[in-house]
Amino acid sequence: AAASDTSASLAAQSRAAAGESATRAEEAAKRAEDIADVISLEDASLTKKGIVKLSSATDSDSEALAATPKAVKTVMGEVRTKAPLDSPAFTGTPTTPTPPGDAKGLQTTNAEFVRKLIAALVGSVLEPLDTLQELADALGNDPNFATTVLNKLAGKQPLDETLTALSGKSVDG
Repeated sequence: AAASDTSASLAAQSRAAAGESATRAEEAAKRAEDIADVISLEDASLTKKGIVKLSSATDSDSEALAATPKAVKTVMGEVRTKAPLDSPAFTGTPTTPTPPGDAKGLQTTNAEFVRKLIAALVGSVLEPLDTLQELADALGNDPNFATTVLNKLAGKQPLDETLTALSGKSVDG
């Protein structure tokens, strides 16, 4: 029973101390408000001293509240996860809007834009380019095809009247 009496007594003392602390805090807050009223403290601005209200919000657009160090740290942590504006390195599959066909300047383009310009250049859809690839494959993808053909033609019989007259004749006459 003695232990339970001691425990109850300590609990009562704790409640009383907490109540007294709360009362003192309320009185201190009231005194601070009274002092602020007497000395006419105004809200601070960029040009005058005054009272500044703090906020830990990271998405506030208020110009009347100042960011706490916690809010600044949170926002800076987010900023560090973003790509820099100068020469960003993209990952994944970034997308961009398709600019109009007459776009000029330094706009970002995408694959769709490039395909449309190539199709306009060849005058149709891209299927003829597949045919051109098939022809290149059949010709052995020879980058000097024209030179190769001319060299082979140079070794053929020239068109000469004498040789042409002899062609098709047999040795017997």
